[in-house]
Amino acid sequence: MSDFNAIRDRAKKLIIVQFEERNHLLKQELDKAKGDAAARGLLRSGPMMGFVRSIVARELELRSVIAWESLVRVHKTLGARVYPSLRDELTNELNGYIREQYSSLSRVVEREANLAPESLSSDHGWKKNFDHIKKKHDIEVQLYVDSLQVEAGQATGGASYNFYGNVGAVQTGPYASANVVQRLSPEDYQALINALELVRTSLDIVQNLNPQKDDLLQIVDESVSELKGDNPNSTKIKTLLYTVAASIQTVASAKPAYETLKSALLPLGITLP
Repeated sequence: MSDFNAIRDRAKKLIIVQFEERNHLLKQELDKAKGDAAARGLLRSGPMMGFVRSIVARELELRSVIAWESLVRVHKTLGARVYPSLRDELTNELNGYIREQYSSLSRVVEREANLAPESLSSDHGWKKNFDHIKKKHDIEVQLYVDSLQVEAGQATGGASYNFYGNVGAVQTGPYASANVVQRLSPEDYQALINALELVRTSLDIVQNLNPQKDDLLQIVDESVSELKGDNPNSTKIKTLLYTVAASIQTVASAKPAYETLKSALLPLGITLP
């Protein structure tokens, strides 16, 4: 079995399990949203369809993160070997998952759109989510492989420098390259916790997120608990925090909380618009 076949095989098992969990959670979230909308007589309304699209768009983004994190985790577990075709193989594999989930979630959007009048059930740029996510992760793959190549170069005789604290990049010669590996400090963890507390405060006064507010508050509490744990799971933290940030990004009253969380996520390597 080739190197990438082993990566593909192990990552697939990991990804499938997590996608099955997400299918269950997505159904719960949609059922709750529809139940709340029906109680207010808004089930077949334009705002409700917009809300459904935002839920599913966030789900597509989250699943792409899960697939990418799983591929990276398996690759590193198997030794993080770098070879010429690695970038293309990772890109093709990840894009396959994104394309597959886009098709699957498109059927969810189509099914839910059938509840609304035809004038409300058009695409409204749904495909743009796929194009944006694909482009973003193509860059992520490239940067990941580039970082491994730099580390491999250092390991074979290049000079290595360690910096603690905030640093941009240091170049030591005309042919040198710069590589920055960030590790979370206690201050970074506290900044994330503070940002989540601000998110919680903002959510308490938001009215237009009723179908999902309780779920978001639960994710915020779970994130804080994980951050305060003795051995925080970075993959889980990234997934949880990305979900929170994506959910409040367009909420006007939560804008300060979003900006604070956005800054606090930078040490984790998460860059938000």
